[in-house]
Amino acid sequence: MDLPDIKNTFFRDNIVRPYTKWARTVVRNEVDVVMVTHLLLYSCTTLPSAIYLFYNFHWWHAILHGVMQGWYAGAYTLLKHQHIHARGVLSKKYAVVDELFPYVLDPLMGHTWNSYYFHHVKHHHVEGNGPNDLSSTVRYQRDDVWDFLKYVGRFYFLIWFDLPRYFLRTRKPMMALKAGGCEIGNYAFLYFLFNYVNTRATIFVFLIPLSLMRLALMTGNWGQHALVDELEPDSDFRSSITLIDVPVSYSRPWTDVFIMLTSNRATATATMTATTRLTILTHSAIGASIQWRSCPRRNSTQTSMLWCSTTSTTCS
Repeated sequence: MDLPDIKNTFFRDNIVRPYTKWARTVVRNEVDVVMVTHLLLYSCTTLPSAIYLFYNFHWWHAILHGVMQGWYAGAYTLLKHQHIHARGVLSKKYAVVDELFPYVLDPLMGHTWNSYYFHHVKHHHVEGNGPNDLSSTVRYQRDDVWDFLKYVGRFYFLIWFDLPRYFLRTRKPMMALKAGGCEIGNYAFLYFLFNYVNTRATIFVFLIPLSLMRLALMTGNWGQHALVDELEPDSDFRSSITLIDVPVSYSRPWTDVFIMLTSNRATATATMTATTRLTILTHSAIGASIQWRSCPRRNSTQTSMLWCSTTSTTCS
């Protein structure tokens, strides 16, 4: 919703406008005001709810808290995705908050300390789903439920070991120490809360979100890398996908293109300049829905993917 769409002039002029003006001074980029809104939302709902569950546990409260966190998890992970790629979202004036809020909110949303950063940025984007990627789908039959369960199970139970070992194998011992230390430290924190503070609250506040988030992350990665080019399995372009005829199809192509470009910006720039004109359209009209299909174009050097409307018969 844009400002002109708010019909209540008192609310718009005396609350929304002043808040937006202030929030723009908090974030690095003015378009990220929504991230301040979400951080305030989580601080005013998730945090006090979690604290009160440890103080005075009730089953009805625990269930409602779980539903609320399930609703929040997707948006928070998108915020985290921006945070780990840009190394922060808030302005320098709020650098301390920018640095510390993940240590408070991450476990409440199902993430362990710094695991998303080390696994996603320092490992997954480096390997690009290739053979050396710990979360690679290359070695699995991607239409087989048992292979999917093995894929998820390995991440669930062995990532604390596999990720540090990956960094040691790639001669990054300090990163291995940090990744392993953060993961095991978070486990120790949860163990302490479970055994010595409040078992039931720990289950609902931390353990259930952790289990569901890891399942969601691995399911998303499995789906996003379901199609792998057998000739270039680590190519950011040849193994990209676009969803067709699903409710989120208007936004997912943008997400996939963003991930593709952030994986290898130099290659992306060169490819788009030399071989193709990549047009990215966003869902800009209220009530409008744009569906997409992928159209391959091959030249003498490589294959690129173009996006075009399903109403069109040709790619541009």
